[in-house]
Amino acid sequence: MPLKNSQYAFKDCRNPFKDCRNVLKDCLNVLKDCLDVLKDCRNVLKDCRNVLKDCRDVLKDCRKVCRHVLKVCRNVLKDCRNALKVCRNVLKDCRNVLKDCRKVLKDRRHVFKDNVLKVCRHVLKVCRNVLKDCRNVLKDCRNACKENVLKVYRNVLTSVVMF
Repeated sequence: MPLKNSQYAFKDCRNPFKDCRNVLKDCLNVLKDCLDVLKDCRNVLKDCRNVLKDCRDVLKDCRKVCRHVLKVCRNVLKDCRNALKVCRNVLKDCRNVLKDCRKVLKDRRHVFKDNVLKVCRHVLKVCRNVLKDCRNVLKDCRNACKENVLKVYRNVLTSVVMF
């Protein structure tokens, strides 16, 4: 009889160890799952870093494009200002010539009145042409600036869309 009791007691001792083994196995599985999740997190972080690098590159490209367009616009504006200065000077000359023409025409005793009229008409034509050219220069300046700004927006949008 005492032998049988000791066998039961030994079986009872083995059962808790089995339970501990099972618990340890479960813990190891949970640890493996945690490691897998950590690996996934690392991969996600790498992807995020790559995306951030791409964003930085896109921003650098946008800055470069914007700087270039600003330089072009500044140059166009300088050219426009110079053209406007020329236009103003020519218009001043036209006004002065027209004033001289009026003076000559008012003076009835002037001998070369017909020749002066021809010259005045010619000066008027030249002045009108200069005014047309000045207006065209202004239009070209406005269009050039608009086109450059539109190019910037297009380049920025395409680089962002490409991203």
